Amino acid sequence: MKQTKGYVYIIMILGALGGILYGYDLGVMNAAVIFINKEIIMSHGQESLLLGSVLGGAL
Repeated sequence: MKQTKGYVYIIMILGALGGILYGYDLGVMNAAVIFINKEIIMSHGQESLLLGSVLGGAL
Protein backbone atom coordinates (compact mmCIF):
# COMPACT_ATOMS: atom_id res chain seq x y z
CA MET A 1 0.00 0.00 0.00
CA LYS A 2 2.79 2.45 0.84
CA GLN A 3 4.50 1.76 -2.47
CA THR A 4 1.32 2.67 -4.35
CA LYS A 5 1.12 5.98 -2.47
CA GLY A 6 4.68 6.77 -3.48
CA TYR A 7 3.85 6.32 -7.16
CA VAL A 8 0.82 8.56 -6.82
CA TYR A 9 2.91 11.33 -5.27
CA ILE A 10 5.55 11.03 -7.98
CA ILE A 11 2.90 11.24 -10.70
CA MET A 12 1.33 14.26 -8.99
CA ILE A 13 4.66 16.05 -8.74
CA LEU A 14 5.57 15.33 -12.35
CA GLY A 15 2.16 16.51 -13.54
CA ALA A 16 2.45 19.75 -11.58
CA LEU A 17 5.99 20.31 -12.83
CA GLY A 18 4.83 19.75 -16.41
CA GLY A 19 2.10 22.35 -15.98
CA ILE A 20 4.51 24.87 -14.52
CA LEU A 21 7.01 24.38 -17.34
CA TYR A 22 4.27 24.60 -19.99
CA GLY A 23 3.06 27.90 -18.52
CA TYR A 24 6.60 29.25 -18.40
CA ASP A 25 7.13 28.22 -22.03
CA LEU A 26 3.94 30.01 -23.09
CA GLY A 27 5.09 33.16 -21.30
CA VAL A 28 8.49 33.10 -22.98
CA MET A 29 6.96 32.51 -26.42
CA ASN A 30 4.48 35.34 -25.88
CA ALA A 31 7.36 37.73 -25.22
CA ALA A 32 9.25 36.41 -28.25
CA VAL A 33 6.28 37.04 -30.56
CA ILE A 34 6.46 40.76 -29.80
CA PHE A 35 10.00 40.93 -31.18
CA ILE A 36 9.27 38.57 -34.08
CA ASN A 37 6.39 40.80 -35.20
CA LYS A 38 8.72 43.80 -35.35
CA GLU A 39 10.93 41.97 -37.88
CA ILE A 40 8.40 39.86 -39.79
CA ILE A 41 4.82 40.95 -40.46
CA MET A 42 2.54 37.94 -39.92
CA SER A 43 -1.19 37.36 -39.67
CA HIS A 44 -2.71 35.85 -36.53
CA GLY A 45 -3.00 32.50 -38.27
CA GLN A 46 0.68 32.52 -39.19
CA GLU A 47 1.63 33.44 -35.62
CA SER A 48 -0.45 30.56 -34.31
CA LEU A 49 1.16 28.15 -36.75
CA LEU A 50 4.64 29.35 -35.79
CA LEU A 51 4.01 29.04 -32.04
CA GLY A 52 2.30 25.68 -32.42
CA SER A 53 5.23 24.38 -34.43
CA VAL A 54 7.74 25.58 -31.85
CA LEU A 55 5.77 24.08 -28.96
CA GLY A 56 5.21 20.86 -30.90
CA GLY A 57 8.91 20.67 -31.67
CA ALA A 58 9.71 20.97 -27.98
CA LEU A 59 7.92 17.71 -27.31
